[in-house]
Amino acid sequence: MTGSRKWDLDVIRIAACYFVILIHVLADTGEITQARSVDWVIYHVFTCIVRCAVPVFFMLSGVLFMEKKVSVKQLYTKYVLRIVVSLIAWSVFYAWIDYIKDGNGNLRYFIIRVLSRHYHLWFLPAVLGVYICLPVLQQLILTGSQSLIRYTGVVVLVVIIGKTTLDPFLDYFFNPAVWNSFWRDMGLSDVSTGIIFFVLGYYLYKYRENISCKWCLGLSSLMIFLMSVLDMFFSLKIGEHTGFSGDLLSIWVTVFSAAVFVLMCRILSDYRPEKRMGRMLRTMSECTFGIYLVHVFLLESLYPFFQAAKISYVFFILSFSAVLFFISFGVVWCIRRIPLAGKWIV
Repeated sequence: MTGSRKWDLDVIRIAACYFVILIHVLADTGEITQARSVDWVIYHVFTCIVRCAVPVFFMLSGVLFMEKKVSVKQLYTKYVLRIVVSLIAWSVFYAWIDYIKDGNGNLRYFIIRVLSRHYHLWFLPAVLGVYICLPVLQQLILTGSQSLIRYTGVVVLVVIIGKTTLDPFLDYFFNPAVWNSFWRDMGLSDVSTGIIFFVLGYYLYKYRENISCKWCLGLSSLMIFLMSVLDMFFSLKIGEHTGFSGDLLSIWVTVFSAAVFVLMCRILSDYRPEKRMGRMLRTMSECTFGIYLVHVFLLESLYPFFQAAKISYVFFILSFSAVLFFISFGVVWCIRRIPLAGKWIV
């Protein structure tokens, strides 16, 4: 059971999946907190902590796929096709749910909802783009010269991450329309986000033993503090909750995600579960893709019932997220036993 399987990656994937659910629970509960209250502070700190979830998912893919020998045919028939089928299936499913709630029999509304996709499905086209670029990335990273790789890294750091970090400040202190017309229209796609963290994850995991845990812990703590302070300050200034520092390619989120990823890899590097625990972790890890897809439906369905409960805010968000995770896991586990559907949509 143990063999050469990277159990640290399984545990990290499960944790990242729970963090994604917590992100969406926090998004739905933020408005119930009062400014400057303890719950308001908790909301902002937790929101900053879980921002590493999506970058970590991309970094895990980089570890698993960068050196994977996959032909172009296998790439498209096994991986790309699965993402496309899942994207279509779940776009139709969530559009159908919206159509039942608000469509009023309007077929045009249903079609528009399918094409626009549900908000959390943005991740699938991003992953799709990374998979399509995989042969090019492998050629660049695995066979390219070190000087070319370093040059590419500097360009990414200065141009892409620098621009993304400065965008919120320029929007706030200057006329957003002027800034947008000058530069923002050239905005980054979700695919570029995936590619950057995909490559970063591969390098971080490969050289993780050379990176100090103390440095990772210090950097992650510093980034949480800075992100929390920025978000709370500008939320007070604007008069509503804002993820001011929350863009995935900002320097804050990038450094935090990288530090957390390395720290978790180092801590879990020697982890070898017992046989029964290993089976459970492997099954849960294999279901995380499906959990990501289905949990929003359960969140929207169950939230009104949990919202009525008179419990503390921090206990509410943590327990509700845990309940959503395990119910979603049960649903996906059942779907995976359905012929074809289990293989292609979860």
